[in-house]
This record gives sequence, structure tokens and C-alpha cells, in this order.
Amino acid sequence: MGLLANHLDQQDQVRQTIRLALLHFDRINLSPADSELLSAAANRAYSDELLLEKFSLWAEEHEDDVLLFHVKRFFEQESIPRLPREKRDHTHRRETIESEVKNAARDRVKQMFGLRVTALAAQRGLDTNAKLGDFLAVSEEQARKWRSGENKPQLATLRLIAEKFSVRIEYLTGLIDAPN
Repeated sequence: MGLLANHLDQQDQVRQTIRLALLHFDRINLSPADSELLSAAANRAYSDELLLEKFSLWAEEHEDDVLLFHVKRFFEQESIPRLPREKRDHTHRRETIESEVKNAARDRVKQMFGLRVTALAAQRGLDTNAKLGDFLAVSEEQARKWRSGENKPQLATLRLIAEKFSVRIEYLTGLIDAPN
């Protein structure tokens, strides 16, 4: 079957689904407001995938309340004013900037932790990643990542590191300048 024939079959199926729903709801004597809403939804279902999906679900399950709920919800959501495009673009830009700031702060904490743990390790003669790893009970690779500022430990591990070096967590993360 060709592409156009498939399209026509789909249109017939949509038409049939909506027709069945409208006939059914016409028989159960809906309130005038609900009838008007359902009629508007049926007209829109030809061009709106969400409404068509709700009518199709009704055709499978025949749950009247569910279809009416979704139709009302659809029109309620539609009545909520959308931001103009230029404001939506500003919102997206603000979210992008906030994300960049958070990432920069996170990177700064990693770098500061790397510098501080390296300095503390040097004071104790832990001059290799293997020695630092042994001292902190982590792998040599993990010690390397911490020193380079590639990673920072989770809070529980950070607490243990602070205890091992006898410093405050705030010092390790760069929030304060004095170790104690």
C-alpha cells in the first residue's frame, strides 16, 4: 500500500474513533458545557496528537471520566498564557548562565581541594599518589584524581580526610583559609 493510502487509512481511523466517542457521549446526556468542550476537543483532535491519543485511549478502555478529565485539563493548560518567545529565550539563557556558574563553582572546589590535599600530603611526606592513597585508604588512581583537581570526594569521605589530616572540611574545600 502506498504512502497516500496509508495516510487515508489513518484519517479514516481517526475519524471513526472520534465519531464513536461523540456518539457515545451524545447518548449519555452530558452537561451542555461538557458537550461543548468535547466537541471542541474532537475538532482539535484531527490536528493535535495529544487529544487524538486521549480519544484513542477512550476507544480502547471506554473510561468516560478519564477522557473528560483529559479534555478539561487540555483546555485549562491551553488557557494559561505562555511566555512570549523572547522571554522564553531569556529564561533559557538564565538557566544556562546559572548552570555555568554552578559548574565553575564546582570546578573551583575541586581545584582548591586538590591544592590543599597536595599541600597537606607534602607536609606529611606523602610525596607520591601511592603513599597518599595508602594514607587515605583509597586507590593510587583516586589519590591522583584528587591531587589534580579532577575529582573531589563525597561529603562522608571528605569528613574522613579532614580527620586524617586534622583539618576542617571548610579548609579542604576552600571556604576558609585556616586549617583549624
